Amino acid sequence: MGVIIAFFGILASRASRSAYPDAIASMLIGILLLVVAYFLIRERKELLIGEGVGPRIQREMRAGECDGVEEILELLTLQTGPHGVLVLIDARFREDLTTLETVDVIRNMDQSLRARFPDAKRVFIESQRVTDPAEKTTK
Repeated sequence: MGVIIAFFGILASRASRSAYPDAIASMLIGILLLVVAYFLIRERKELLIGEGVGPRIQREMRAGECDGVEEILELLTLQTGPHGVLVLIDARFREDLTTLETVDVIRNMDQSLRARFPDAKRVFIESQRVTDPAEKTTK
C-alpha cells in the first residue's frame, strides 16, 4: 500500500514538476505506518506489556488441582509469545505427604496442566511444605 502511494506521489511530482505531491505522499505513508502500528499494538499488547492469561483461564487452571494439594496460594501467568504462557504456582501440599509423594504430586500437577493447556510452555510449581513428616518424628 505504501509503495503504491509512493509511486503515485513521485508520478504526480514529476508530472507537475513540484515537490508537493511527493511530500504529501510521504506524509500519507507516515500516517499509514501509524495506523498499522496502532492496530499491531492493540492486537498484541499482552506480549508487549507482559499480560497474563484471562481470569476465566486462571479459574480453569485452579480448578484442575490434584490430590495432595491443600490450596493454591498464588497462580501467576505471563504471555511469552502468541502461543506461549509461563505459569508460576505457589501451592500448599498436605502435611502428611512425604517428600517423594510431594514430588509425585508436583509432577502430576505439571503434566495435568500441560495436557489441559498446551500453551503452558513453562510451568514452575513452588511448594510451601518443605519438611518431611518422617523428619518431624525423628527429632
